[in-house]
Amino acid sequence: MRELYKTYGPFLIIGLLLYLSFIMFRPYFISIIAALVIAYLFYPVYNWLNNNLKHKSISSLLTCFVVFLSIIIPSLLMINTLIKELPSVYTWFSNYIQTNNLSALYENMLINLGITINLNRFFEGIISSLLSNLQSTLASLPSKIINISLVFFFMFFFFKDGKNMINKITQYLPFGKKNSIILMNEIKKTMDAVVYGQIATAMIQAALATIAYSILGLKAPFFLGFLTMISSLIPMVGPAFIYIPISIILAITSIGSGSGTGLLKAVILLAFGMGVISVIDNVLKPILISGKVNVHPALIVIGIIGGITTFGIIGLVLGPMIL
Repeated sequence: MRELYKTYGPFLIIGLLLYLSFIMFRPYFISIIAALVIAYLFYPVYNWLNNNLKHKSISSLLTCFVVFLSIIIPSLLMINTLIKELPSVYTWFSNYIQTNNLSALYENMLINLGITINLNRFFEGIISSLLSNLQSTLASLPSKIINISLVFFFMFFFFKDGKNMINKITQYLPFGKKNSIILMNEIKKTMDAVVYGQIATAMIQAALATIAYSILGLKAPFFLGFLTMISSLIPMVGPAFIYIPISIILAITSIGSGSGTGLLKAVILLAFGMGVISVIDNVLKPILISGKVNVHPALIVIGIIGGITTFGIIGLVLGPMIL
């Protein structure tokens, strides 16, 4: 019995300690992962600062400040803007389908397919759900100050000691040093594919679309830009899923009212969408990825959807990486 205790006792103690550690860190797991992903995204900034300042701690602190200015503040402003725009989106949509008598037409078409739906209530439900989620996100921020602070705390050390951490992890992984290095390189390729191939491209397309919506005088340009970004993240859908229906609506409204301004706006939006926004996929994405990433789009799509469902917004990167 004593020999068994000496042989397996250490493993039991280590297992117990690991379990207790997991319980302590579980509430902050997403914060740690978020810090890791953000540190990866902004590591080039830290690297540039460190090369010039030659001081890891100061460079890490400055990079954390850059993250705060470039992510936290714009995100809060965007959420606040979306909350203000959503009611006007519902009003515009409701007035549009009632004025053009499209509600009954669409509902009759769906009834013929065996689907009974009230479009006004359906769209109102979507807007209400989005509005409540955005409001709850803003309202819950004060209670999440600890989590946000932990993100920056871990991020500071990921910037400062990131390379040493990766070297240590590579040494302790049970695959051997050679295979561990291969695994780390594959993880990096997947993150590059998602971040630069999908997210960065979608954000650029959404920014250009939002500018176009604003210049053309469309209501709720930020909301429409947000929808454009979501559709841009999905291969085989793309931003055209948003700007083409908007162009059609502008054209139909213009023809119905006898105004040529709306028709001109529709043509401009369609031309800009097809000639600039959608072309970015074929031009900018290969430049950002530089031909070094070979990850199947299906893997990225499934990973993004599953990742967001499981981990929230951070799942955009974490999902494909795990998968």
